[in-house]
Amino acid sequence: MTDELKSCPFCGANSTILYRDNSMSKWRWSVDCDGTTCGASGPIEATEADAVKAWNTRADGWQDIATAPRDGTLVQLYCARAELPVSVGYYENTAGIPWESADRWVMFEMDGMVSAFMPTHWRPLPAAPQVSV
Repeated sequence: MTDELKSCPFCGANSTILYRDNSMSKWRWSVDCDGTTCGASGPIEATEADAVKAWNTRADGWQDIATAPRDGTLVQLYCARAELPVSVGYYENTAGIPWESADRWVMFEMDGMVSAFMPTHWRPLPAAPQVSV
């Protein structure tokens, strides 16, 4: 392994390289956060070097949630407690909605459901791919 394993980009805890079964009868590599509350996990890669590279570069552009736009703009959100830790979402102002008691972050889950969680980090959505017609 040529790259040094960096700490968790979300909570700062140490990280661990893991050799695991990805449920398709093939063993693969990934990196997980050792923190007790974060739960961050890198993508599953074919080699240890690829897993480390993905982990060490995966936080590019992430910013503290306190700096995120609160005007309904769609952004990528990170929340370790969500089913899908990295998701698209927005900040919802609930003023004037009688059954809602507080403003909140809304994240779209894998099953299409919308969930309210407290993300810790955000980044702008990437540019859409160029498609020729």
